[in-house]
Amino acid sequence: MPTVHLMHPKVENVFPGTEGDFATFTSLLKELSLTDTLIFCFRMNHILSEWKKTHEEKQKEIVGLFFTPEEIQRIFSGSPRISSYDELSITTRGPMMVLTQWASMFCEDQENDGNTFKDPAVRQKFAKAMLIADDLWQKAIKMERMLEDVSTEQARYNLLSTFRQNAAGTHQPTQHGNIFVAKGYAMFVDPGYFPERHKEFADQFQAVSGMSIEDYYICLTYIAANVLDGKINGKSAGRIDQALDSVPADFRDTFQKFFTLETQDAAAIKKALWGDTQKSSVTGFDDAPAISDRSFRARPFFITADGRFMLIDPVLYLDKMMDGPLFTLLQAGSAKAEYFFQEFGYAFEASMREYLKSFYPTSTLSDRLSCPLLREPKGGEREPSEVTDGCLDYGDEMILFEMKATFLRQEKIIGNDNEEYVQMLRERYVMTSEGEAKGVTQLANTIMRIDSGEYTPVGRDFSIVKKIYPVLLVHDELIDAPMHPYFFANEFVKALEPDETLQNGFMKKGRFLVAPVTLMTVEDLENLEFLIRRKGFSLRDALAKYAELYPDRREGFHNACLDAGYQLYATQVLAEKGLEIIRKTRAKLFPK
Repeated sequence: MPTVHLMHPKVENVFPGTEGDFATFTSLLKELSLTDTLIFCFRMNHILSEWKKTHEEKQKEIVGLFFTPEEIQRIFSGSPRISSYDELSITTRGPMMVLTQWASMFCEDQENDGNTFKDPAVRQKFAKAMLIADDLWQKAIKMERMLEDVSTEQARYNLLSTFRQNAAGTHQPTQHGNIFVAKGYAMFVDPGYFPERHKEFADQFQAVSGMSIEDYYICLTYIAANVLDGKINGKSAGRIDQALDSVPADFRDTFQKFFTLETQDAAAIKKALWGDTQKSSVTGFDDAPAISDRSFRARPFFITADGRFMLIDPVLYLDKMMDGPLFTLLQAGSAKAEYFFQEFGYAFEASMREYLKSFYPTSTLSDRLSCPLLREPKGGEREPSEVTDGCLDYGDEMILFEMKATFLRQEKIIGNDNEEYVQMLRERYVMTSEGEAKGVTQLANTIMRIDSGEYTPVGRDFSIVKKIYPVLLVHDELIDAPMHPYFFANEFVKALEPDETLQNGFMKKGRFLVAPVTLMTVEDLENLEFLIRRKGFSLRDALAKYAELYPDRREGFHNACLDAGYQLYATQVLAEKGLEIIRKTRAKLFPK
């Protein structure tokens, strides 16, 4: 399934006589009330994040909120390439972040704030600003690189940063909030892969937050169950006082601490997105700082002067469920926050190893998985050493896994040079500047050293192996953005230095036939869980099908699964665990 390119209508086509220039944009914002405008920006995020709705349904709902029938007609007549809502992008989460940034600088609260958007004229002004914000987003992510007069190969390279940023701004959840609850709870509470590795983490978290990690997840889960559980309809908001009154008296102090940690007002949003920039010094679009969503991850709720609160971006909140405690330490200025972020990858590996073992348990009848794969000691070594994070045995074919969780710095992505972003990709997934192998290079090195006899794997007979499927399993779901699988496939080839590359993309390396590397997100693996557990589905066959469909990796593994006709299901195991955690949360807060 090729990557779909959606069309965005221009403000001058929908509203003849309205220009998308700085003066028009800022004059529109000055006529909008600040709090109402921010709330409607966040309402758009809620609609766009509704995982049960189709793209067509979301776009139609947003259009219906702000545009008249005549304006809707101009949306479709203004571009011959827009013939249906399925081809339309009236806005996405990226432009909404841009609009939030500019609104926080140029809007001010009006006397009738709370009711201003009942006026059709106000909604029209917001609609115009929303269309202009999309143009600003395209500029921020340097979409003009698409028009550069360079070779196809060079364009694929030049656009990596742009594609990554665009994926971040359009990303939609494909799984229920319960699943994210389960992932975060497993990482930090039970079994607690991260605190198990770092015993001091729980005390550090308690010191900066005033609550235990378990209580923090009780708060996260309680909010998720009451805000995200089927209620993302553009109207999910509440009052702080009512939320506090809804929990037992002996937990209100903890809940209040949670809200203090997790909320920010309009002034804080402005500070996060503009720094110390003053309105008087902003005279053009280029005066805006590069956008970062870090503050929305750290403090995901907007709080109004009258005590209302609203989730800023459900997608970022779902992500926060998996790594929220780390951002809490970062926001508090903890000296060890950056260190803990770097260490997250080891806990991720531990969790993924256990997850794979649940697919392929060892028994007297079956022993197919080594997690990790070890090698025999050599030289003066006394114990076996790790070769790679995992190995799935299919007899004369093997799947080798490297597992990576790394946080890419936003300031090196949004609005910055592509070369800097590519260098960061190589540092994290290929090889560091100090020469330490990472990700795809680790996979290539493992294959070469097993082939040469330098490594003798423990418990796996590679003497009969003919074909190897290397897999880079990653925590970062945006790393599967367009052209990223292609980039990593090429980096893998450079590291492997194959003896010969066949027409089908497979490479000969010594006695092995090696498939192009597969970049697989955790979500990809989770969505295959049902087929693997219940239907006897072969992961090896899925990798072979991917190699057949896209040997050059122009498309990602997820799209290949769709093209192959696989029925992808959200992970049932984690969904059930998430429901169990929600039930336990309710039982703890409201014992019978």
